Order: sequence, then structure tokens, then C-alpha cells
Amino acid sequence: MEPTSIGNTKKSPIRIGILLNKYDVNYPYYHILETLQKCDYAEICLIILNRDKQKKSKITLGKILKNFNYLLFQVYQLVDKKLFKPKHNVLKSVDSTSLLKNVPVLEVTPTTKNFFQWISDDDVNQIKSYQPDILIRMGFKILKGEILKSAKYGIWSYHHADNKINRGGPPGFWEMFEKNPVTGTVVQILSEDLDNGQVLTKSIGATHKFSLNLSRNSLYAKSMYLMPRLIRRLYLEGDQFITEPAALPEFYNHRLYVAPTNAQVLSFSFRLVTGSFTKYLRQLFYRNQWFLLFSLRKNGELQPSMRKMKKLMPPSGTFWADPHVIYRDSKYYIFLEEKNFSKKNAHVSLIIMDEKGNCSPSQKILERPYHLSYPFVFTFDGNDYMIPETRDNKTVELYKCVEFPNEWTLQQTLLSNLMAVDCTLHEHNGKWWMFLNKVEHSAVSSNDELYIYHSASPFGPWEEHEQNPVVSDVRRARPAGKLFSYKGKIYRPSQDCSVTYGYGIRLNEIITLTESRFEEKEVDFIEPLWDPAFKGVHSFIFEKNLTLMDAFRKVRR
Repeated sequence: MEPTSIGNTKKSPIRIGILLNKYDVNYPYYHILETLQKCDYAEICLIILNRDKQKKSKITLGKILKNFNYLLFQVYQLVDKKLFKPKHNVLKSVDSTSLLKNVPVLEVTPTTKNFFQWISDDDVNQIKSYQPDILIRMGFKILKGEILKSAKYGIWSYHHADNKINRGGPPGFWEMFEKNPVTGTVVQILSEDLDNGQVLTKSIGATHKFSLNLSRNSLYAKSMYLMPRLIRRLYLEGDQFITEPAALPEFYNHRLYVAPTNAQVLSFSFRLVTGSFTKYLRQLFYRNQWFLLFSLRKNGELQPSMRKMKKLMPPSGTFWADPHVIYRDSKYYIFLEEKNFSKKNAHVSLIIMDEKGNCSPSQKILERPYHLSYPFVFTFDGNDYMIPETRDNKTVELYKCVEFPNEWTLQQTLLSNLMAVDCTLHEHNGKWWMFLNKVEHSAVSSNDELYIYHSASPFGPWEEHEQNPVVSDVRRARPAGKLFSYKGKIYRPSQDCSVTYGYGIRLNEIITLTESRFEEKEVDFIEPLWDPAFKGVHSFIFEKNLTLMDAFRKVRR
């Protein structure tokens, strides 16, 4: 593989060693191997194959009785896999033999004691002779000893949990058991202390409420992109993000998690069955209806008191969501997603509000053969434009207004061949910035990862931000309306989709926005607590004197 040229210098690819038990690996690991084999920023220089010949011990009555208290967890996992099958299964096994056929192989026989393994000094010295920058753990047990220091940047490994709140295992289960709305994934550099290595990156996703298999499938699908991103970052930026010591160690004050007992599985299973039945009945008789909340104040002031927001209700059998506003001629032109419950796709509609809060009936202004939502509107060089969400068409489309406010025509496709949601533009320091959530695999949620693009104009061409995805957290990634300025600061509203889709809104102050760096800090969190009928709020618009949101409630079918 040829090194990449940067200026007049050539950078050598990052040398990777892979720790394997066998060549049959799960699909996320296969995807990582395939990515590293094809890219120009890394090369796989060594396979370290585990040849531990420990004989499987005979199953005896004594051993059955000893492990009997954990038997139901195995049964639960088998039943769960039968009942809940993901549409796109990434937990399948793939043979990587042909993919790695030209890579040198070192077979090692570690010393094993319970869950721990040590690799001999001779084998470690052989591994060091290949001069690996990184070893990636895709096999073996919990490694101890000199092997942890055999690569320049150590052994990188996944922990499928947020190691601040969950160390141990099994992956994904305890978050469901303890009703934690989110489940984490980290890439860490292994140390002698279990799950307490240096964390290189962390991603937070929503916990599936009813299936461990579905929760794990999404968790593992997203995680397969984390490791290649880090290696590419190391190649492009250097090792400062690895070698900079943390000011303090990460303190951990939870227990070490282990497999659940039969009693815990029984309690958990009973809760799942009753919860699933309740959810089925609720969906049978009720549906979600989105509607608008608004407040008009004077002198450009936000409305901070949610209980003072007034309701603006859609006609029966429809919902209104994702409002965006253009203020003109003393009127607020509110563009929104409107959907009739009897139809598959939504369209874009318009409501006109005067400065006293009086509103016109909604009128349809844009419809396509695919679903439209989140009609982001803006003005540029005296013309009005709209970017509705067109994920179903795998595009980001720009529409131009030919007669305000009712007639719009497709001007161009800004991005194509991607599943993107809630595209939001913002002009800052002479550049245009595009914020959107996108997914790299259909098994991954669209709520988890925020990407930024930049361009000299809203028409493109658009270039990716160097830190993409700039946020990987279901609690604050997805856009929730246009960025707005207030008292000299810029704020980005974002959705919290951890409890449920569109549960709450987080307001984030933009600290840094350049082509190579993005930083924001959360300054407030809006939850639907002021009215017991409200189940979620997920858009926040501030325009002149208008504070505008949407919310949803349960209504009878």
C-alpha cells in the first residue's frame, strides 16, 4: 500500500496488529478489517492468532449445579433472538481468511487462568519486531502483562457500555434491567485495571426497551465505525489526543457487573412481558399527535416559562411538527411538516401568524412522492430557500421560492446517496455550515451522530468537517431547529431522543466553529414536565419576538 502524499512529505500508514481467536469474526470486526485493508491511512502488519489448546471440560452434574443460578440468562438470550430479529443483522459471523491471506501470522499459546491470559516474553518480543503502532483486540480473554506494552499506542479494545457507569458485562443487559435510557460504547487502551483504560472515544445511543438482541445489534453496528475513525485521526492529526494525560483519572463508583442470576432474569422477563403487552394496548387505542406551542413577547425576548406557551392544535386526524419561520411584513410565516394519519407520507404546509398570535388555516405548499419533514427555510441574496428532510429519497434537496410563500421548485440536490435527517444551515464568519444527522449503516439510529459540512455558499460544494461526527450522543446530536443568536451568543437547539424519539430539547452554546474544530456546551434542557399530557418536545425556534416549539401527546385512534 502506497503512503499518502501530504504536501512534499509522505506519511507512513499506521501499522496495525490484530489479536484473533479464529478467522471467523462477527460482522463489525470484519467491517473494521475490510476498512483497514482498503484505506491508505493504515496497514495490517500482523495477525496474532490464539492457539490456546485448553480442553473443554466435561459437563458434570456438579458443574451444572454450580452454574444453575445463571442458566435462565442463556435461555432468555435464545428466546430473545427468536422473537426479535433485526432487519439488518450485524451480529452474524463472517470468515475473514481471504481478506487477511497476505498478512503475516504469529500463533501464540497464552497462559490462561480463569478469565485472564498472559502471552510469553518470547512471543511479545516477536510481536514487537513487527513494530506495530496499535494492536486491536478481536479475541483472547482479559490480557495481562507485557503484551499491554507491545505496541506504540497499546492495545485498543471495545467496551460495549459507558465505562463511567457500567464495567463488566454482559453487554447491553444491565442498561435494560436498570431502565437506563442510554447505552454507551467506548474504545479504550487496555490496562491492568479492568475496563479502566484510557478512553479514546465514546458514543451514546438509546437503549432498546424490549429486546437485548435489537439493542446489541444497533450498538455493535455503530461501534464498527469508531475504531477506523480514531486510526484515521491518528494518521491525520498525530498522537496528541492519545499522549495528552488527563487531569484526573476517571472515578468509578458502581459495582462490577456480572451475569444476572435466575431470579433477576425472572423479574426482568416478567417486566418485559407486561411492558410489551401494555405498549401493544396503548398503540392499539392511541397514537401520537404533534402540535405547536408558541409565545409572543416584546423587544426580542425569549419565553423562558414553558407553562406560558399557548397551544396551536392541528385538525383532527392530522399532526403538525418541525416548524420553521420566516418573518416578513409584520407576519410570521410558519413552514411545518403536516401529516394526515391515513396517509403514508407527510408534506410541507404553511401557517401565517400575525403579531397578535392570530393564525390562518394551514395550506399545503410542497408535496413529493416521498416523505417530507423539517422544512428548514432561509433567505440568501434576496431569495428564499427551503431544505426539507428527504431521507426517504437519500438526498439533501434545495428548493427555491418562485412566488412567496406558496410556490417552491427544486433547484438542486446538495448531497446524495446518504440517509440524512434535519439538515440545518447557518452562516458564520463568512462561511456556510450545514448541520445534519446521518447514518452509515441501516442498523444504526439516525438520532445518534451529528455531522457538519462547510461551503463558501449555500449551493456548495460541501466539504466534511475534519472532526465528523462532531457529536455521537443520542441525548444531544440531532438538530432541533435553526441556530439562533441571543444577547451576543450563538445557540444550537438539539433533540434528546434517549427516553423516546423527540423527548426533550437541549440548548447548546457554540464555543468554536472552524473547518477543523467544533465545540459546544449545553446551557439548558427543556423536558415536557409542565403538562402531564405532554410526552415530548423536539423543535425550538426563536424568530424576532416569537418562541415556537412543537410537542406531542397521546390521542385516541
